[in-house]
Amino acid sequence: MELLDLSHTIEENMTVLRSFPKPKIEPFFDGEQSMAFYRGVTFEVTRVDMVTNLGTYIDSPFHRWPEGRDIAQLRLEEVILPGVIVDASQRGDGKAISPEMLPDMDFVGKAILFYTGWDRYWRREEYYRHPFLSKDAAELLRQKKPGLVGIDALNVDNAADHRRPAHTLLLKDDIFIVENLTGLGQLLEREFTFFAIPVKVRGAASFPVRAFTFME
Repeated sequence: MELLDLSHTIEENMTVLRSFPKPKIEPFFDGEQSMAFYRGVTFEVTRVDMVTNLGTYIDSPFHRWPEGRDIAQLRLEEVILPGVIVDASQRGDGKAISPEMLPDMDFVGKAILFYTGWDRYWRREEYYRHPFLSKDAAELLRQKKPGLVGIDALNVDNAADHRRPAHTLLLKDDIFIVENLTGLGQLLEREFTFFAIPVKVRGAASFPVRAFTFME
């Protein structure tokens, strides 16, 4: 058995969407503060203040569609899926991933993960000039009915296109989106099961996941 971690670490000095605040991670109370109450036994309790579209995270349909399911309504069998890697590493700064790059194979119910190699720019300015899915590619994906679409970049959409066609098309059909993956190059030409399990939060539209793969 082999496990591969595909998640970025959530920490205060991390890459976030430009308009979003970075997380604040601090003790709610620390060991010294707890010592008197617990009579010499120490505990650390942590407080994290953050938006939920942070690090490696999953978008539920509610992220785009008010009538869609939220994070708490995603079933485990919908976020543990057989995975397929699409090699889009030839796409450079701000280039669209086009429909002809999708392999002619069965996508139904699978996690389709786009390897661009853009995770190498994490924490750098270049990370914001990422490849993305064209509207036509998103439409073809929608027709092929995967369970989930992921990418090792900041966004499946072009940040300059505020219509967000990939989010609009995929989430409308309950095809979840995972962004900011890392390490996908390790999965090229391999068979694997993909896990992207968020905390079960009622009313959350998106939430960080510990994304990983399981391989025999």
